[in-house]
Amino acid sequence: MKRIFVALIVFLAFAGCIQQQETGNTNTVDFSVKVVDAQGSTVLGQELTGLEGQSVFQALTSSGIEMEYDDTGFGPFVTSIGGITAGQNEYIAVYQNGEYANAGIGDLPAEEGSTIEFRVEKIE
Repeated sequence: MKRIFVALIVFLAFAGCIQQQETGNTNTVDFSVKVVDAQGSTVLGQELTGLEGQSVFQALTSSGIEMEYDDTGFGPFVTSIGGITAGQNEYIAVYQNGEYANAGIGDLPAEEGSTIEFRVEKIE
């Protein structure tokens, strides 16, 4: 009985997502994207508009910002963005509102007024 109940909840949540996609969610969120190179210089600062409920990744892929990524089992891992590429012993870290992001860009929600920063950092 418990499995049927859980399956029903999952189905209803999935159906709600499909209905939202079919009807076209038009609620938008505005947020900022900033790209910082290994020397700490800002190479890109841009305001983006995404749809409410979109991930940062979804909003970025439809924004026109140049981005390359590896599709991993944990979601997209950015290897290049806004003209910068992580070098040897470096990676592109993701920050949200000045704090290290608690999720990858595939799971990080695009939120009204937030700032998403991509920084080249050394692997230590």
